[in-house]
Amino acid sequence: MARAGVVRGSLLAASLATIFAGIDSPGAFWSLPKPGAPPLANLSAIAIAPSDGSPVRTLWAGMPSHASAMSFWSDGAGGWIAVGIELFQEAYRSVVWSIDAHGNSRRLACSPADDLDAVAPLRPAITTDAVYLFADRIQDDGSHSAEIDRIAR
Repeated sequence: MARAGVVRGSLLAASLATIFAGIDSPGAFWSLPKPGAPPLANLSAIAIAPSDGSPVRTLWAGMPSHASAMSFWSDGAGGWIAVGIELFQEAYRSVVWSIDAHGNSRRLACSPADDLDAVAPLRPAITTDAVYLFADRIQDDGSHSAEIDRIAR
């Protein structure tokens, strides 16, 4: 019971901007407002509730301003892959980030400005040199165009 109280107090009560980003063998991930950041900064972080029952902790605090991870997965080699949205000058875009075991991140790719819904929240195939994501693009006539995108790491 005590562990559930930690999760409830640390994550679920954070704000309406809290997003469940995934679950993997290491634990459950949330994208939530960055602790200590002023609300207008619009900064997010990824927290993990480890599957071993250890305390909830911040896993990645380096997300850009006006960005949020919607899905998060272990890359199988100590790092992470995050898929989400980020505000660029002209519009929000779908983005893919790679985060190493030390929390250093790198934006791997972003969608065209008019293609926000292109990346489906399905688990990608992750290799040492690429991330393979399913993309489902809705055309103007309502039809779908599906593909698998290879994003170099």
